[in-house]
Amino acid sequence: MKKLILSIAVALELVASAAEQTDKRNIGGSVVDLTPVRKWLADRHGERPLKHWKEVHIKKIVGNTAGLDQCEAEIEGAGHSEILLSHMPPETKAYFNDQTQLEAMEAEVAEASKKTENTHPAGNTKRARAVAHPVVSQAQLQTLRKQVTTMQEKQKANQSHAKVLAMFIGRNMPISGKKMEVWDCGVMMK
Repeated sequence: MKKLILSIAVALELVASAAEQTDKRNIGGSVVDLTPVRKWLADRHGERPLKHWKEVHIKKIVGNTAGLDQCEAEIEGAGHSEILLSHMPPETKAYFNDQTQLEAMEAEVAEASKKTENTHPAGNTKRARAVAHPVVSQAQLQTLRKQVTTMQEKQKANQSHAKVLAMFIGRNMPISGKKMEVWDCGVMMK
């Protein structure tokens, strides 16, 4: 009896694990299972399934136009392009929001490095230095640098979020005098 219960528990765990690994998307009212594409991208053996779904490596989110994310991206098999992307996964947006925050923090550290105590030119009065350049202590600078390092490590661990699967939906939109392709990641199904 114990063996039967254990066997059923293992089987249920395997089914649950397999269900978690599927990648189903709703695009235009149709559900598409992208799991075969993900598996092919992992080992690149055999014929590539669902050839119209491409791996899009987003380099930068430039802005938002009509609810679409305007991105600089590398498209599998097509090279660098500027595209409009629909239904960007939330973890991808979070990755790029964090990247923007990291860049601001790095700029803050660079600026603070210029304003640390002991870096002011000789001859300036204490009051003139305080008015012209607020002083940042070495401890404050060290804390900022630790925050930047932590954020850099997080971004490195999450850099896979910059890659998404998307398909060109056969539409171009005129943006700033140029036509941009519209790509769709589809809505993730649970």
